Amino acid sequence: MEVVEETNGKLVGLISNMLIDPDSGKILGFYIFVNSGFFFGGEKFVSSIDVLNIGTRFIIRDVDVICDPNDIIRLQPILKDSRSVLKQRIVSESGRYLGKCADVQFDTKSFIVQWLFPKKLYKWMVSIPVSAILEIKPKMILVKNIDSAKSLAEEEGQSIFCSRTKVPDVSI
Repeated sequence: MEVVEETNGKLVGLISNMLIDPDSGKILGFYIFVNSGFFFGGEKFVSSIDVLNIGTRFIIRDVDVICDPNDIIRLQPILKDSRSVLKQRIVSESGRYLGKCADVQFDTKSFIVQWLFPKKLYKWMVSIPVSAILEIKPKMILVKNIDSAKSLAEEEGQSIFCSRTKVPDVSI
């Protein structure tokens, strides 16, 4: 997704990843490949507090808010933490492998993660609400058994048959 400046709409770079606090589920910021002329210069970081709008593009305050994540002191404990969310294995409490977390859904005002979207190879699996997470460990995300996650997904209005879309209730 493109990252642009608020003032002039100039392309700054492209979102490459996000930094999620594994304890709170809050997105602390986003890694971006910074645009430097005709080539992308390198991976930098923009804090979520500097993101003004998320739609078809990420709009940030100014190019000056982009920095190396190691320059932000409050991020150091999270950067050193071996627990991650994206690309992490998701396993049920009974030991069943549910896939790797390929994507997340989050509230764009609070930047709190709401859903995990696991994928096995190229197939999207059942969406998992964050309320089903039991623990985030260095090598996996431990979640409630799939039947419990399905029930939670249904309560949240999420279809258990198609993980990325809600099936409307049709009465005849």
